[in-house]
Amino acid sequence: MKRNKLNQLLMQRYAGKVIYFKYLPKPHKLAIAWYMAIDGEAWTLPFDCWDADQVMIKKLFVRNIYKFDELYGNKKFGVINVPVEVCKEEVMKHLQGDFKTFEDYHNWYVGYGREKHTRRNAWPCILSDVKDEFLQDGWHRFHRYIDLKMEKIPCICYI
Repeated sequence: MKRNKLNQLLMQRYAGKVIYFKYLPKPHKLAIAWYMAIDGEAWTLPFDCWDADQVMIKKLFVRNIYKFDELYGNKKFGVINVPVEVCKEEVMKHLQGDFKTFEDYHNWYVGYGREKHTRRNAWPCILSDVKDEFLQDGWHRFHRYIDLKMEKIPCICYI
């Protein structure tokens, strides 16, 4: 599969690193495993959690994240911290003029509710693999990190 050129450029420009899943920081593992196993259903769950509620599923994920290493540990991902202003510019490119400023868009987005993510152990946003969108997953996190005035947004991309 041909990868998004923007992701390659961001990896080069901002000293991104290619890391096997098994060596990713825990927040990065949790973000990608959650997206792939729960939201996207592309990965097999290495533990049973289908009868659990959302809170219990998250607890099971944290407790069992190491089990994904056995199945997906040799998959490579790009890890990068992208300056927030670069992220804002890329988001605005894909909104196609729907909002005059990023702040207008951000205020509209968080008007539907705010997440409670923190700077500590921040889950990365997942950069999109297609050229007509910036993020594939992590929009709520992204907007929360804007609210937290983070200078760089933790991101992960497919390699």
